Amino acid sequence: SVLLANVCCIVLLSLPRGDGPGVPADPVSVLCLVGIHIFGSLAQLCDQTLLVAMERDWVVQLAAEAGSGGEWLKQTNVGMRQIDLGSKTIAPAIVGWVIPLVWKEDELAKAAMC
Repeated sequence: SVLLANVCCIVLLSLPRGDGPGVPADPVSVLCLVGIHIFGSLAQLCDQTLLVAMERDWVVQLAAEAGSGGEWLKQTNVGMRQIDLGSKTIAPAIVGWVIPLVWKEDELAKAAMC
């Protein structure tokens, strides 16, 4: 669903603009906008499901199988939380550095105006 939402975004951005600013009203643009919302929602739902299934359960399962006490579980949870918060903090900065390297200035201005 993430790929389909991205395809809808790319198609919408590649369509020629009509008369001035505003939301395009042609059928392809409307279909792309609806697709972005539907597939984006499905992607968010899948992301939350994966978060609950993987991050919440597997550490507890490992602790139970290892037979270790609560201290190992606490340390593992702290480490996982630090990795999670670090990646959520660093990723936008990296994207902010990469986008200007990949796109030209006039293309960035066009994308910002859409």
